[in-house]
Amino acid sequence: MVKKWIWRIVAGFLLLLLFTQINVNELQISLRQIHWTVISGVFLLQIVTQLLLNLQWYQIAKFAATPISFWRMFYINSQGSVMEAITPGVKVGGEITRAVQISRLGNCTASQAAVIVALQKIFSLSAFFLINVFSIIYLSNQGALIQAKSARLTITVLLASIILFFMLIFLVPKRILSWIPKKENAIYVFFNNLLEHIILFEKQKTELIAQFLLALLIWLLYPLKLYLLAIQVQPGLSLVYIVSVTFISYMIAMLPLFPGGLGGFEGTMTGLLTGLGLSFSSAAILAVIFRFITFWFVLLASVIYIGFYKVSRKIMYKERMLPDE
Repeated sequence: MVKKWIWRIVAGFLLLLLFTQINVNELQISLRQIHWTVISGVFLLQIVTQLLLNLQWYQIAKFAATPISFWRMFYINSQGSVMEAITPGVKVGGEITRAVQISRLGNCTASQAAVIVALQKIFSLSAFFLINVFSIIYLSNQGALIQAKSARLTITVLLASIILFFMLIFLVPKRILSWIPKKENAIYVFFNNLLEHIILFEKQKTELIAQFLLALLIWLLYPLKLYLLAIQVQPGLSLVYIVSVTFISYMIAMLPLFPGGLGGFEGTMTGLLTGLGLSFSSAAILAVIFRFITFWFVLLASVIYIGFYKVSRKIMYKERMLPDE
């Protein structure tokens, strides 16, 4: 119990420290540049994005025989979002939190929970890296990114190799399973469970395609938000360019440098947007608004939902004697 409270205090302090990084004056000035109806529409799109993401987690958990209610999964995802914000890069902290909570609230083993997390990451990252390959090629051809052909080829091959790895996992899971040395340890149990669940997709190819398309849709909603904001500043912008800018920025944000990818994301997006002919100030304004909606708003909403969920559960626990969480 003491360790639990220490962890909550540390997490609370890191969150408070993170919120102090918001430049309120800069945000207010930025928001005044774009009509409130557009801002409202982008906020609504972000809510839809979070609900679709939660739907994917819910469906994958159900597929893995660990049914968790939609709103309980939303609570788990909210906790993961908070941890992603206070840990640097690649969302490791968030995924560990999700695995722990899925194991606890889904009444399953840690290995089973890790499989659910891994399945979602495979779908999400395969869609993410696929779009990034096209983004790098497109921006490089536009002269807005990597000029050296050797560097461009190296990065493209690396991303393509990652995509190929994910494809092989789904195309030949039985063969991969036969390659893994049969040792009774946590690593073997995890990969064995993961590949056995992937083998199930061979009998349900519709589910496999549906999950990949859902991951693709979730990711593509992000550049759509940026595009809706950007055309208010400069009409007639290229949607393909905006898609490429968004995904390259997110790839840079995955580098474990700052909590939540802060700094690297905004700087990359601002620099790439100037390639569209936007002034540096206009590009920075777009990056600030976009980051607020897709990061700070999600973080704030997650904290509020966690509090709401805990309070509602306590009330229900008192009235109906539900298990307290």
